[in-house]
Amino acid sequence: MTQRVVATGYAKNPSLALLASDPDYLLFDLLPGGKLRFVAVSTETYRCSTFLDERLEPQPSASFTCLSDHLYSLAADNRFPDLLIAHTSFCGSTLLAKCLQSESLLVLREPKALGTLAAALRVGDYDMQRKNKAVAITARLLGKRYTADQCVALKLSNFTNNLLPEFLELLRTPKIVLMYGGLKDFLVSMLNHKVEAERHLDLFLAAFQHDHKINDRTKARTRSYSMLEKAVWVWYLQMEYFMDLWNRYRPAIYAVSRESFLSIPAKIVQRSCRLIDLKEDAAAVQSRVEAVMNVSAKNPNALGIQVIAEREKIADEQCDLICRTLDWASGEIDAAIGGRLASTIPPLVAEYPGTNSAE
Repeated sequence: MTQRVVATGYAKNPSLALLASDPDYLLFDLLPGGKLRFVAVSTETYRCSTFLDERLEPQPSASFTCLSDHLYSLAADNRFPDLLIAHTSFCGSTLLAKCLQSESLLVLREPKALGTLAAALRVGDYDMQRKNKAVAITARLLGKRYTADQCVALKLSNFTNNLLPEFLELLRTPKIVLMYGGLKDFLVSMLNHKVEAERHLDLFLAAFQHDHKINDRTKARTRSYSMLEKAVWVWYLQMEYFMDLWNRYRPAIYAVSRESFLSIPAKIVQRSCRLIDLKEDAAAVQSRVEAVMNVSAKNPNALGIQVIAEREKIADEQCDLICRTLDWASGEIDAAIGGRLASTIPPLVAEYPGTNSAE
């Protein structure tokens, strides 16, 4: 068992000004009663933690709580994150986020605070004024940086994609990397992570159906669906949401398919950086990408090549089931909500802001 290292070096009684401005105090969660919870972290935490939730590495040794009202004015001058990374499930976005992490770009991968905020917005916990304040203070506190010339990228989880319109309203010049995978790849991922899929699919399906205002009759029918049938719905609703974002914010979006990222990862990383005018040395990017891509993003003990082999084996062994599900999918979605279904979305594949090609 790997022993966890405990983060140290924090102020035992940090001032409100420190909480508002110092990235060594990570906004960890939003609590009832308008309170905010911070945990003591370090640059090592941002580098080593796959996600900024209960799986923080090193584990924080201290936490601090304060009223959000006490921080509004103190955090008012904080810059918002420079880059947003949104994605569908199991498309390689965690690998991309790890490849982007550098001294010049601080990447926050799926902070727990965003999940709490996304859930609160779905159930209507806030009136309009409180909602706007909660979104603004969260974005500003997750935009903290170590130096004035450092950039910040914020990776949302797919569960928190409903926050994107709220964040985009705040940003004067939004920049988004929108990453997605095809339906077949998603079904393979579901079979490869079957235990996790069965545990979380119902939650994600309910959230995305809520976001799309799917009628109660359809919701009731899909509750009895098989795992892969529910997965089709989860994938499709995410892609429909992305198509809407694409149509509304196209000049600000760099759309990246899973296939393109796995084919030319270093180029995708460099293009993502160029979105925010961040120029990185090509050799340094290549070295970083090679180090990250040789391991599994979510299981550092598994080599990337082993993960690929496992996926190929599942795709081969479950080929008939996957093909039947794909055949079922098109008719199901068209009949249910009159939508369009494709294994990829062609308009997203080749576009790059300011050019006519992803190359």
